Amino acid sequence: MRTDSEVISRWYQYIAGLVLSPAELYQLVEWAFDAQGIRDARRTRTTYAEGGLGSPRREYLRLLRHDSSFEICGMPFGKGFAVSWWLMERQEGCLGGLISAVPLLGYLYQRSVKPVTFYKIDSALMFQSVVHDLVLLPVLDNIVSAQGVPAIAEAARRPTMRELLR
Repeated sequence: MRTDSEVISRWYQYIAGLVLSPAELYQLVEWAFDAQGIRDARRTRTTYAEGGLGSPRREYLRLLRHDSSFEICGMPFGKGFAVSWWLMERQEGCLGGLISAVPLLGYLYQRSVKPVTFYKIDSALMFQSVVHDLVLLPVLDNIVSAQGVPAIAEAARRPTMRELLR
């Protein structure tokens, strides 16, 4: 997991009987994401270690917009396929991190340079809504339908959110 980011929300789903490769999922999601025409958004692929030093690396699809980063993982798991995503707010660089760590200075820096605003929260949540509801779920629904696998239950379609205003 990225250590320079704070988790805003996450979602995961195991789909029994689904046969798919991560590369196939990522390609379909990239096409659907590009079709949304989100201004200032971009995408890339990245890898994360599965464990500690020397462990295998797993490819993720990363969708970015401003300070928001979607990390999407797809993987064969047992007799099905698992999909997860993490929506994270990327934190400031090394200097900003050092300033933020100083008690009073950090508070002033966060309030003046990197304040939490309604716009910032709304933008992150709209990005989440578009990626989850208009990109990822329709892609998965189409694949599940084409393979004759049971649909993702309505209750399982909702992401888990953290408290945004502290």
